[in-house]
Amino acid sequence: MRRGDEATMKPLWRLTVVLLLVILVMGGVVGLVYFDEQQLLSSQSSTLQQQSQTILAQSSSIQSQSSALLKDQKAITTLEANVTATEAALRQSQSEVANTSTLQAQIAVDTARITMLVAQIDTLTSITALSQSTVELSQQLVPVPSIGNQVAATFIANYSGYVTVRMTTISDINNVQVGAIIFFAPSVDSGQYSSQPLGPFSYSAVPDTLVFPVTPGSITIFLANSASIPENATLTVTYHY
Repeated sequence: MRRGDEATMKPLWRLTVVLLLVILVMGGVVGLVYFDEQQLLSSQSSTLQQQSQTILAQSSSIQSQSSALLKDQKAITTLEANVTATEAALRQSQSEVANTSTLQAQIAVDTARITMLVAQIDTLTSITALSQSTVELSQQLVPVPSIGNQVAATFIANYSGYVTVRMTTISDINNVQVGAIIFFAPSVDSGQYSSQPLGPFSYSAVPDTLVFPVTPGSITIFLANSASIPENATLTVTYHY
């Protein structure tokens, strides 16, 4: 080889060496990049697998929760139906209670009315049997002037019956007498008479009782004295009807 050729080959050899070095370096870089990419891909694949497993687990959990929610929803629907039925039953019960209260109030009114009517019947029955009485004058000393009369008691008789005039003391049994005057009520068919005197009558013993039948009206019991001096008597007047 000639010297000129050798001079020419040296730069080419150097260029070749440089290119080879460059190729080797680029190959190493590419290899490193490829290795890094493989590791990154492997890491991402592992991460994706973990995420996939997590998603699958969450999906299973969601399905389980969804199933539980469906069951809860059914239970809620059942409870709502029970609540509605219970509210309806409660309204019915309240209505029945209100009706019962009204019925009880009416029963109480009717019972009170019946009690009043029974009392009235008992009163009227006792009146027809003349078993009722009121004391119009009790153990009262009644003075009477000489040759005159003195009212001992006046009262209203609502029913036909009788009056007893009981004497327990008297100043002179021969001179003092007891009488009654009936002023007829409008309900009495007395014809042309507006009143009727009864007596006077004398007592026969001490004490003694005189009886005067009466009709409805105003009743006056009086003492009569036939002596020339004042007299007196202790009387109890009772109206029986």
